[in-house]
Amino acid sequence: DDLRVQIGQLSLFDGPMRAHLSGEVRIDGSGVSTRLDAHVPQIEAGALMAYWPETLAPGTRRYLSERLTSGQLSDIAWALRRGPAHEDAVAVRFDFQDMTLAALPDMPPITQGAGYLSVLDRRLAVHLTEGQLRPPDGGVIDLSGTTMRIEEMRREGALAEFDLALSGALPDFGTVLARPPVNLLANSDRAPSTLARGWAEVDVDLDLTLRRQMTQEDVAFRASGRFLEVASDTLIEGRVLTADRLSFDLTPEVLSLAGAGALDGVPFTGRWSRVLGPEADGASRAEARVTLTNAHLETLGVRLPPGFVSGTGAADLTLELDPDAPPRLQLRSDLAGLGLALPSLGWRHGQNATGSLEAELRLGDAPSVDRLSLQAAGRDLEGAVRLDQDGGFERLAFERFRLDGWLDLQGALVGRGAGQPPLIEITGGRIDMTQRPRLAGAGTAGSGPGPNSPPIRARLERVALADDVAITGFQADLSQGMSGSFSGRVHGITDLQGVVLRDSNGLGLNLTTGDAGAALRASGRFANGYGGALALRLRAAAEPGSY
Repeated sequence: DDLRVQIGQLSLFDGPMRAHLSGEVRIDGSGVSTRLDAHVPQIEAGALMAYWPETLAPGTRRYLSERLTSGQLSDIAWALRRGPAHEDAVAVRFDFQDMTLAALPDMPPITQGAGYLSVLDRRLAVHLTEGQLRPPDGGVIDLSGTTMRIEEMRREGALAEFDLALSGALPDFGTVLARPPVNLLANSDRAPSTLARGWAEVDVDLDLTLRRQMTQEDVAFRASGRFLEVASDTLIEGRVLTADRLSFDLTPEVLSLAGAGALDGVPFTGRWSRVLGPEADGASRAEARVTLTNAHLETLGVRLPPGFVSGTGAADLTLELDPDAPPRLQLRSDLAGLGLALPSLGWRHGQNATGSLEAELRLGDAPSVDRLSLQAAGRDLEGAVRLDQDGGFERLAFERFRLDGWLDLQGALVGRGAGQPPLIEITGGRIDMTQRPRLAGAGTAGSGPGPNSPPIRARLERVALADDVAITGFQADLSQGMSGSFSGRVHGITDLQGVVLRDSNGLGLNLTTGDAGAALRASGRFANGYGGALALRLRAAAEPGSY
């Protein structure tokens, strides 16, 4: 015969714990079936473990018993369904308040947690309506909206999946991310709370394999979100980085930030990344597209002669940040939208033209431009820029400066103080006057740019006056827009002196020598000329290269 036992209500008391039980046990031809329902109004979280059988989901039970250190549970509902034809079915649901859970060994615990937990058969789910992390240096990171899932809680080594919804001040995030398993500031002596100011809203996918002794291999994570109203004067030493909004992405291998912002007021759009992990050396890298003007170049440390750059263009930047060395910056631009000019040499690059500008800079306390390369409108320059103690332009040394086929020089532009054009110092090279352009500033004979034009001190191997006539050992000190005296030798044989001046079509020369015959023999004009004096006046014709 069938037997059925009904429990209308059974009240159990164990110290402060009160439990109310109802249910039914039925025995029939198919076997024994059990239905039990229990309700506990309230209990301390730690006390709950005493009523959790050690053989039921041992991994999950062990994890919670070791890491759930405090909390108040309420409205606990428990149900058991057992029958001969199916496995036991268990369901649990309760609310909790003031919970403290150490989710990860090296991370701050979750405190002041409130929400609910539910168990359905083998699946456990937790939802936080309130909760926070308190980093050791102070501050609060809000966890409201965080969830946790264990799909197979009865299995040893069960997988716990956390979906963390975090929001808080950036210094507090820096403190948390500096701890394992992220180790953001490994191999760095910087304080994590000083990296940046602002606000963070981040979602984290965290997977834990619940073993008795968890290792790094039992932790997997990925985080993404946004940083708002960001400001930092320590991320790049000596520079101020600001951004209204940056996207954030984090994996065990790399941390990255991307978006639009400004570096010392220079607008950019780009991405910063840092490799993580045991082998990481603490270095990071930023790549960006920046708006480029002369003022922006000076801000970045590329200080060029006054008036050299005009207009607005764009450039690609690569910034290498090494904890043991000054920051290194590479700049590349196609010069579109930028104008370049050296009026005293008759050269100008229009804003509608393109070319190539590359620079390699060392930032920090002693900034410098270690390499400067420019190809534009027939101009080819390779050199470096030295800055003074205040970061102002001191010297642009060029290993090679080629211009429109008529200049091929080595030398430097040397700063002479605020408001003064730089000294053009030529230490070697060649000039071909047959290829010279019509120089800017040419006007009526004898005219020039004025007393504030750059002075020139030149030492040249060769100045070609015609295809087969050249002055060697050329030395000159020029002012007033390339006007002044010079000396040299005709093909290295006969001394001569002269004056460089500007006329309506460009440069002109007045040459004199005390041995006209030797000068003519050296030029190949007269093989048998001897003695006499020579005065020669060359004036540029309207057609470039003609006199």
